[in-house]
Amino acid sequence: QDVIRFIVCAYHPSNAVLASDIVPRYMIVAWLLRLTKTLAAAQSAKLALFYDWLFPPGSMDNIMFVEPGILLIHHSLTRTPTMAATLLEFLCLIFSEFYPPFQDNFRGRIVISFRDALQKRVISSLSGIARHMDKHLTHLFKSKFPEISLNSGSDSREHNVQETADRAMRQAFEKAQRLAAEVSAA
Repeated sequence: QDVIRFIVCAYHPSNAVLASDIVPRYMIVAWLLRLTKTLAAAQSAKLALFYDWLFPPGSMDNIMFVEPGILLIHHSLTRTPTMAATLLEFLCLIFSEFYPPFQDNFRGRIVISFRDALQKRVISSLSGIARHMDKHLTHLFKSKFPEISLNSGSDSREHNVQETADRAMRQAFEKAQRLAAEVSAA
């Protein structure tokens, strides 16, 4: 988990390095995920990969925190669909299971991460999820993230995702404020 956190947080290659023949960060993360021996270790490794999706750093302008996870999902769809399925299932379940009082906040942050990956052209669309995943996982993803279109990466859909993500973040922030007020009053 520590190595994955280092790869995600501390090593942000330049565009020149990204365009070179150097092994991409997502491939190293995939290799590390395959080395996990227990379910607990695998879950911890996935959390290490997606931690910044749930708890973005002060400035989430840097797509490099999202890039290894989204590229690993995207490239695994055809090469190792089981890897992509476990990562998507993790994202679908983590926001409601990790800390339920903040599930709306976490869900909104995951939506924003997908949106940013599309807007900044890390990936061109999410259509591969619908094409390569089984119906159960596609249904689960659509039910957890209805504002994310799996059919296209078009600007109008991205705009709708942006509006929905902003609304979800506002609602989550208001809920977090109410919870904090209740806790401090008690």
